[in-house]
Amino acid sequence: MQNRLVENWLTSCKELSFTTPFVQLLITEGYTILRSRGGFDEQGKDVVALSPDGEICCFQLKCDNISTAEWNKINGQINDLTQIPPVHTSFKTPPDNWKCYLVTNGSFLNPVQRTIVDYSNRQKTNGHMPVETIDKEELVKRFVYGYGSFFPAEAQDLNLFLEIYCQHGDKSLNREEFKLFFEKWLGSYSSKSKQKKLEALQAACILCSYLLTNKYMQENYIEIINAWILVLLTILYFANDWGIANKQVGVIEDTILGEIEAVFSALIDDIIADTKFFVDGTYGLLSEGLITHKLRCTELMGYISGYLIYCATKAVMPKFSKELAEKLLELSKYKAILGESSTPQLFNYIIFLLGANQIRPAEIEIAGLLNGLLSSYADEGSGIPSPYYTAKQSVEWSFSLNEDEITESFQNRAYCLWPAILLAARSGQRPLLEHHWLLISLISNQEVIADDPNDLLLWRIGDKAMLLDTFPHATQSWKELVEQSQQNMDEFLPKSLESRKYLLPFWILAMPHRCTHKTLLAMLNN
Repeated sequence: MQNRLVENWLTSCKELSFTTPFVQLLITEGYTILRSRGGFDEQGKDVVALSPDGEICCFQLKCDNISTAEWNKINGQINDLTQIPPVHTSFKTPPDNWKCYLVTNGSFLNPVQRTIVDYSNRQKTNGHMPVETIDKEELVKRFVYGYGSFFPAEAQDLNLFLEIYCQHGDKSLNREEFKLFFEKWLGSYSSKSKQKKLEALQAACILCSYLLTNKYMQENYIEIINAWILVLLTILYFANDWGIANKQVGVIEDTILGEIEAVFSALIDDIIADTKFFVDGTYGLLSEGLITHKLRCTELMGYISGYLIYCATKAVMPKFSKELAEKLLELSKYKAILGESSTPQLFNYIIFLLGANQIRPAEIEIAGLLNGLLSSYADEGSGIPSPYYTAKQSVEWSFSLNEDEITESFQNRAYCLWPAILLAARSGQRPLLEHHWLLISLISNQEVIADDPNDLLLWRIGDKAMLLDTFPHATQSWKELVEQSQQNMDEFLPKSLESRKYLLPFWILAMPHRCTHKTLLAMLNN
């Protein structure tokens, strides 16, 4: 069963979805990863690593069968792999020897097998490196040996695993179901051995790659990003809970962040090349042009802004260009909020503008957001669905569809209004707040307070939290409100995120019910 699961997954992988699990496999086998993702300067080397024996190993990753035609097509990359020494800051001088591997999740077809042998012999004769091959059969054996025991064995868990896997790649990820699967799966490890628990954290990357196979095939980049963020947050929660050393977790985190950055790169390419005005009218209610367009624009704007905040905070060079800046401005002109789950997308855009010193545009966006939120509560309005409901559920609620799915009232209560109020105060918009304060004072601001802030990384906290429900004062000191908007909120963050504030814009996107004024102030003060 394990062999079949692994083989089915491996043969379905494409290059973008293949790198991360392969890197994780090398780590499990004792390799030290020096570079885990190719690029414009890869020189034929997707992955560079040190073997357990200290040998420099360079890997070129391909997908599907390698025929003579494919070999001829990639010959330039193989020449670079075998002839140009790998570069890394740990090498004082370019190495004279390194091992070269051509890896595929397919097979090397005849007569290309003989061609590769002859090629390697010529390389050695000419003083270059030979190339070795790793095919599907070897990969299956190595993955089964390293991770086979981690695949779900219980019928209920396996059924849910396969149900998530079989979902059509175009559909939205059920984030709650996905996150709870990994929480339960990792939470089931009762071994006292930290090494076994570390192996389980590493295996989470493999299972995530497996479950996202169809999402990668359909290039559903937003949902791929959501999934990797959710898995990383779950890994950080359990690593903290189990006392796993930060250095060991850092290797896993770097692998996942490398994947997220690569997916964002592909998403940005799509956005820049877009000719359909960001509309995909394939499915159901969300196929209605106006709704689809505005929700999609808001989503793309929020994720790209989150990526740019992440890059700035982590000191990573972003994939940014004049074309992307123009597209981001275009996206910002078409926004819609039908539920509080969309507000983190606008918060990210506002924080991006503030970070880019675009103060006046940021002030306009803050005012627009606050006016838009408050309009849903004015004149005894019904409010909007809380961040615990998806964008699709919020649309259906707004148009009185599937009325049985959402039965609670949102009148005069909100989760994301207070963060918007503090943003307005921080940007000095006193007249705006004075104009709206009577209505603001009638709306309860809700926030989940956890006994342990690290529990905020879980999808549900349960009995270890309380729901804080407070109304603003009927009259409010402006000085006090400004001081509140400038507070340092780091102590309220999960411990795992105190030193990883670059994850905050991703956290509120993947888990919008964790978007609070404390999170936003921590982002702004960073």
